[in-house]
Amino acid sequence: MTEARPDSDFDLPSEHIVAVALDDVHTFEETPAESVPEDDEADTEGARTADEAAAADLLAGAPDSALLAAGSAATATPAEEPDEPEFVRQAERRERVGRSARLVMAWGTPLLAMLLLVQLGSTFRNPLAARYPALQPGLQALCAPFGCKVELPAQIDALAIEQGELQTLADNTFSFATVLRNGSRTVQAWPHIELVLNDAADKPVLRRVFAPRDYLASPADLARGFGPRSEQSVKLYFELDRLKASGYHIAIFYP
Repeated sequence: MTEARPDSDFDLPSEHIVAVALDDVHTFEETPAESVPEDDEADTEGARTADEAAAADLLAGAPDSALLAAGSAATATPAEEPDEPEFVRQAERRERVGRSARLVMAWGTPLLAMLLLVQLGSTFRNPLAARYPALQPGLQALCAPFGCKVELPAQIDALAIEQGELQTLADNTFSFATVLRNGSRTVQAWPHIELVLNDAADKPVLRRVFAPRDYLASPADLARGFGPRSEQSVKLYFELDRLKASGYHIAIFYP
């Protein structure tokens, strides 16, 4: 049983390839070109023309998708080179972060140091000015933009007052004598003195507050402050109208 050969619109020339084994050492000798008859040349030219026409017909009948695929395959760009390894990118990222951190530290450390000095100077301006009087002009200039003032220190824990003595000078006139002490090594501001009079049941019947100008002899003493390691005698006078006191309490404070 013979199979039917499909008909084709064109005939392709058949070619026969013959493989011949060569010796280990073989040289091809040039042979003179044989002359081809004119009739054979015409047949060969006609076959070539027929082949070109058949190829053109095949291209014309091929689907567009096949042509596009062939074109894209021809124009495909070479594959991109692989990215850098992950550890290389991490090292570069750490280097960038480290460079930024060093820059911030280079500029931020002096700025923070200056802010710390300003904070310390403004907070402890009064004790610094009292201990080192030469710093007072600089501290005043530092406080000017912030609206603060350089004054005498007011460390109430460094001061003490004796209980003193309450005396009756007349029916409604009394005097109170006591001693103030400054136990610190720096000058202090003069404190206010609070005197509370009590009745027989130890209930307050009168409260009087004496400012420094009330018990100091001169305004110059007020400006100089309470000297370090010093004492100051204080004597107060006051009147009581229709009040009888049996005892008292004395205290000092800064308003």
